[in-house]
Amino acid sequence: MATLIETITQNYHALLADTHLQPATNSETSQRWAEALKKGIILFYGHQEVETGIRNIDWTGAHVHHQEWPAQLNRFFWLQHLAAVYDETQDEALPEIARTTIEDWIDQHDYSADTPPAKGDNTLNISIRLGQGTQPGWWGTVASFAKSGHYDDALIARMIESSKGQLACLESHLAPVGNWRISHLDCLLFCGLVVPDLAHHVPFAVRHLNEAFYRQIHDDGSHEEHNPSSYHSWMCNLYTRLWYLSQARPDLGLHIDTERAARMWDYMVYATAPDGGSCGIHDGGVWTPGPGKIAAIEKRQQFLEDAGLADDPNRDLMAQPSRYFESAGQLFLRDGWDKDATYIIFDATRWGGGHCHLSRLSVNLYARGRMLLCDPGIFSYEMSDPYAPHGKTTPAHNTIHVGGLSQTEADPVLMSNYMDDQVAVFAAAYEGGYYPGTYTWGWSQGKGVGVFGRHQRILVWLKERGVLVFDTLHTDGNGQPFGAHWQFPVGGHVLDAQNKRAWTQGADSNILVQNLSGPQNLTCCIYEGQKDPLRGWLPDEKRNYHPAPLFAIEGQAGRTVNLCSLLLPFSGDTPPQFEVESLEGGHAFGFRLMWADGEEDVVACTPGLHRQIDQCGSLNSDAALALIRSKKGVLSQAFVHHGMTLMQDGKVLIEETTFGTYRKTF
Repeated sequence: MATLIETITQNYHALLADTHLQPATNSETSQRWAEALKKGIILFYGHQEVETGIRNIDWTGAHVHHQEWPAQLNRFFWLQHLAAVYDETQDEALPEIARTTIEDWIDQHDYSADTPPAKGDNTLNISIRLGQGTQPGWWGTVASFAKSGHYDDALIARMIESSKGQLACLESHLAPVGNWRISHLDCLLFCGLVVPDLAHHVPFAVRHLNEAFYRQIHDDGSHEEHNPSSYHSWMCNLYTRLWYLSQARPDLGLHIDTERAARMWDYMVYATAPDGGSCGIHDGGVWTPGPGKIAAIEKRQQFLEDAGLADDPNRDLMAQPSRYFESAGQLFLRDGWDKDATYIIFDATRWGGGHCHLSRLSVNLYARGRMLLCDPGIFSYEMSDPYAPHGKTTPAHNTIHVGGLSQTEADPVLMSNYMDDQVAVFAAAYEGGYYPGTYTWGWSQGKGVGVFGRHQRILVWLKERGVLVFDTLHTDGNGQPFGAHWQFPVGGHVLDAQNKRAWTQGADSNILVQNLSGPQNLTCCIYEGQKDPLRGWLPDEKRNYHPAPLFAIEGQAGRTVNLCSLLLPFSGDTPPQFEVESLEGGHAFGFRLMWADGEEDVVACTPGLHRQIDQCGSLNSDAALALIRSKKGVLSQAFVHHGMTLMQDGKVLIEETTFGTYRKTF
């Protein structure tokens, strides 16, 4: 008859098999953790050494003044590293360290349903500490340490008794929303399936995991927090595990919709930069060079095959490289899936809670192997660090601010969404005003007295060429200062203030941002490493902060301001030569762009896409946006959006009877 520790080990391995999970560890990283623990050192964020000892640890986390440190300390991340190294080396010092730290925690904590978490601890920590999915915690590492004499019946008995109290605390303090709720339930299910004495938690966990899936995972596959590069990845992998478990153990009663789970993988793939790096938005990590490919593509394909969905032609990534996720409010445009593809993110995010940033209508751009217009992502979770709230502000993003103030949580309004293999048009409006308060995890000190402001942004992507961004800002007419910001990556740059343009320099891939039109009072400058106020900073993957050039187009707003900017990726240090002619058009933006290779683009667009163009230069149209493309004087394409007709010099190029979007090739 199997002993209790043998049963726990068998249950854990069976759960791994049924969820198709193989815990991922990096041998070098795990070795570094093991050597640090032998010296009484725990690695904060995996790299900062903190001397804690392995006995009489101060679990309140007083060693480091940082919100995340006590959380990291109480989550026992080191156990999986000790287990991985022990599996390879059989070094008995490692299970001894594991046991010592677990017993030290138990000695200092006594939880029950009526007990709130101790100082330094919280319910999310409980759910990670005891074990769940990819974080094996106390119970998932028993399988590795079971062969050591340091893991005996006495230790298992103490762990079970402590776990009973912790899980009772967890159930009685179950989070009502968000990733904490799902993490709590994942832990209850995991512990109940692995440890026989905790099996009574399984029905409760299953019932609420079903509910959380349908409430938190939207129809487009996005998790409700709308953080694609971080929290969504966690939720996608978690519910994928549960889908596999529902297939292997139908009697559990898990109901994970296959189609919606597949869309979670869609969202994760589209929201990843072409080289596999983070897109950076909201509390995701800032983009740093990725592995060169999107690993989630292979994982998505495996899930589709296992779910019987792989033959669906509508899921062909090559046929549909760009995607708008309506529930998230995020647009991801790309011209391919290799690491050198062009990739554009339009942040019209619907508010998803404290992990969202005040970054509505921000545009980020990656091309030829690196991010050229950057979202800073999360600087820090420690809100006493001034960079942490700064990273959530509107001026830290590639959008428009009024008076250095920030937006509020108001959801954007989608005005237009069109994509084909040559042109993409996307337009949205933010209408919530601008406020001086400091946003951390909320407006703890209030928003303060704000000012009226409404921002409408239209993005037009001319594929294989560049991007036009049309901005309309409505304010209160009192001459409010405003700025359009474009955050360049760390590195070289050139400012040509006279011609209202700037570009990156010093890498194989660079970008030019050039203002094409705006009020007479516009000025341009570069902020880099400015501290009062914070402007021109980016974090790295270890959350160190670096000065990075931020190109600002600034002015004083009347009641309405119209701007147009050109975003032009290029190779080498010198931007390509081209000419721009502004077209006379009354109430429309209008430009003739003449490129060095002989191609020419004539573009006209009305602010906010609210009315017809009428006459603009040689172009006449009842559409809100029109494009005429030619090469060496020969017409090649005509395009209208939100209209029916297009003429040039009196010649009819498009004439339809139904209002819509049309593109004609000549």
